[in-house]
Amino acid sequence: MHRNPVTSSNIKSVGYDEVGKILEVEFQDGGVYQYKDVEPVVHQELVGAESVGKYFHQKIKKVYEFSRVELDVTGDKEEKQEEGVFKEEDSPLTRDELRNLRDRAMSLSRVDGVNPLWVEAYVLLATACDRIDAMLARSEEKIADPAPAFSGDPQEPTEA
Repeated sequence: MHRNPVTSSNIKSVGYDEVGKILEVEFQDGGVYQYKDVEPVVHQELVGAESVGKYFHQKIKKVYEFSRVELDVTGDKEEKQEEGVFKEEDSPLTRDELRNLRDRAMSLSRVDGVNPLWVEAYVLLATACDRIDAMLARSEEKIADPAPAFSGDPQEPTEA
């Protein structure tokens, strides 16, 4: 979900999904939470409030059901995959093709005189390539080094 920055000492950015009525709040400490069944007017009032933090604490925090969004190592919202792994054959591009596409996008973003919207699009494309490549790398690690199987009874702690 796309979030827009807000001016607040506690809240960094806010996003809203009108279809799912989900409000997503990113805090300055990096925590990201989704609040369920939030009406559009609440989102509009939040981002338009004189004090975003005060509005949040009075009208949202203890009113709506919420869940924490888990983050991956890059700090981006994790694309949740409950089961299985993401394999290179699942991608229409190989890892080398992804890296080449990322490099080309980044070089295009640095060309003088390019419309800033295109620069942003190229950077987003490069970021997406990096994320897919990272997912492939993590999946390869899981396949190559699965967790050891449990064997035997757990050891009782010994007193020192």
